[in-house]
Amino acid sequence: MASYVLPSHRQGDAPRLNRQHYVFLRLFSHLSHPLPPSFSGTILDLGAGTGIWASEMASLHPLSKITGLDLHLPSATAPPNCTFGTLDAEKEWGVESNTFDIVHTRATMILLKRDEHERIVGEMFRVLKPGGWIELQELECPFVEEDGKETATIRFMRLWGEGAAKLGLDLALPRRLDGLLRDAGFEEVGGTWHNLPVGGWMGGEMQWVGEEFKECLKGGIEGIGRTVLMKGLGWEEGEMKRFSKEVTGDLGTGKVFARMRVVRGRKPLL
Repeated sequence: MASYVLPSHRQGDAPRLNRQHYVFLRLFSHLSHPLPPSFSGTILDLGAGTGIWASEMASLHPLSKITGLDLHLPSATAPPNCTFGTLDAEKEWGVESNTFDIVHTRATMILLKRDEHERIVGEMFRVLKPGGWIELQELECPFVEEDGKETATIRFMRLWGEGAAKLGLDLALPRRLDGLLRDAGFEEVGGTWHNLPVGGWMGGEMQWVGEEFKECLKGGIEGIGRTVLMKGLGWEEGEMKRFSKEVTGDLGTGKVFARMRVVRGRKPLL
């Protein structure tokens, strides 16, 4: 996780990350296939961030045992059946094989080096018990403008992808998730796509989601710019700040949306 392109919860980004959690929660609940309250298995939340997902899952399923791991120790207050630890997913894992019934990760894999994806998914496979399930929820970049307009937001997201590629990341990862899981040995692999609007233009149930997602993005634009525009594409700081300000003002105009992929797979029993 050493290649994160946004500030971490240890760097003052916790409010934005927690806000983002509720945006994703409105889209597809905690898991795409919700568990019964009586679930008593073990769950690994990889890239736990502030720890809010793991903590809430532990409260919903008090008989379960949840472990949240991240590069920095998650900051959430957790119930007794939830523990937190540190792990750099791009290095060796100190986790025993066949430990968890479910492995979950959300908006994490696209922030890790592309050449590590196969190994990391292999580690998820290893730590799952036979018959256990994996679920990955990942955001695709660049975003889409429904009418094909070239807005500042669309340009920024395209540059994010280009700069991230220079740094060894792959923001088109969601398209490859199914194949990565199958190659690792998972069975019953499948998933769904979800459109996530920037702003309230979709209306209805998605209006709140879009407005909240827009605010989440506003809090992250300059952090992304410092990494992908300056480090990845060689921009000067002043140029980056001017463009980030333009993008922040543009967010919510047009019919812009992101696409999220949710993919599940099952480790064979034998």
